[in-house]
Amino acid sequence: MNTQIILLKQCELPTEKESELYLLLSSEEQAELNKLRDTTRRQLKLHAHARLRQEAASLLHVHPEELNFAKGEHGKPFFMQNNGLHFSFSYTKDAALIALAEQPVGIDIEKIRPHRMRFTQNIGTPHELDVLRAAPDDLELFYTFWTRKEAWVKLTGSGLTVPLNSFDVWEGPAAAKLSSFQKDDYCISFCM
Repeated sequence: MNTQIILLKQCELPTEKESELYLLLSSEEQAELNKLRDTTRRQLKLHAHARLRQEAASLLHVHPEELNFAKGEHGKPFFMQNNGLHFSFSYTKDAALIALAEQPVGIDIEKIRPHRMRFTQNIGTPHELDVLRAAPDDLELFYTFWTRKEAWVKLTGSGLTVPLNSFDVWEGPAAAKLSSFQKDDYCISFCM
């Protein structure tokens, strides 16, 4: 199996079968969805979780409802069945991203939109901050940097227990495992 990366855009989600998708989810996932007040966020999360279940079930030759999830020490979700299939989720305002792979994977997506960039010592290594400061108006560079940081953290499952300035996403061991690309107005990074 090759790594699968699935992009779900809010504007492209069908709404007519959402009640069927809801039934694919575990009671824990349903409860988590029910807590969300933002209907757009709830719809996106419903479709992402259902799609993960559908794709994984197809690969594992089981029914989507049979998949069980647990969370690691720092909150990284994984399949409870020891099936050799790994996944990662990411959300941005109007899109969700899913990665499925035969090895641990981390993924992140951000919508590229103008904002004032501020660089503090704790978000990157001195090398990374030098790269960013050399091109202070380059939004794609900034979002590539940020999504790479997030993808690495998701791969390791460490959450923010590892300081963001303790690893470099442009050079060294972490950089060798990272890839990034732009799709429409999104920046996507994944790490394996």
